[in-house]
Amino acid sequence: CSLVGSEMCIRDRLNEAKKQVQKKVNDFKNAYKESDLISQQNGDLYVEYKSKNMPYIKQLSSSWKRLLTKDMHGKIFAASGNFNLNRYACKGHQTVNFFEKKKLPEEKFDAAICILLDISGSMRRRMEIAMSQVQVLVESLTDIGVDTCVIPFSGITHVLKEWGKPLKSFYLDAYGGTNTTDAVLLALNTLKYRDAKNRLCILITDGEPNNSNTASAAIKEISKFCDIYTILVNCPNDAGYQDYLRTVFGDSFIFNEDVAELNKTLTPKIRHSLRKWK
Repeated sequence: CSLVGSEMCIRDRLNEAKKQVQKKVNDFKNAYKESDLISQQNGDLYVEYKSKNMPYIKQLSSSWKRLLTKDMHGKIFAASGNFNLNRYACKGHQTVNFFEKKKLPEEKFDAAICILLDISGSMRRRMEIAMSQVQVLVESLTDIGVDTCVIPFSGITHVLKEWGKPLKSFYLDAYGGTNTTDAVLLALNTLKYRDAKNRLCILITDGEPNNSNTASAAIKEISKFCDIYTILVNCPNDAGYQDYLRTVFGDSFIFNEDVAELNKTLTPKIRHSLRKWK
């Protein structure tokens, strides 16, 4: 009888263990489906915003291209060397445009730009607008051949857009603190290995770092290697706070009261870099 009881006890334990394993499997499947759904929703949102933002993307891209053509003295076409016999036969000596023209190839910026985006808890209400602004910037720079990388950061840091790959998704889950140090060091390490003549880091944040001292040291280190622009969104713009921020970010920071005006603030700074790179 005791043997039968032992067998039943073992069987019950096995059944309970199977139930626990199955529960973990189901939890994993549900979590995966939820994560996959969020990823799909973020992808759909990116496509939706890209459609809305296309006029702004084209406008900003055209602005960069106009900067590129300045050294060409307004010339878009050059003689191809091909003689147009029909044109000569029709117009004879009344014109000298007997040769075909070809469109000159557009220049490309040999540059890599890493964008660090603060996604800490305080950015939660502004994340969708911030991602929309980043989308316009990335798409317009990609259009002129500038490679970009997008790194969101909070308590943890990860890569949202890798070098050489398109940005396909929004990232709207803002939470945690502001680990600026790790974000800047990751930008430094990834920019070091880019095969680009010119490099730039853009730091977008709305608050002071978790550790001001280490963040300041990281910013000084990356400043030796490339340009860095710090855009402070929705931060107090008073003299005392500016003095504090200067000890953290150096003199490279600028205030941006509204995150929706992010590219309006960034465009002159990037244009300055592009001119210098030329």
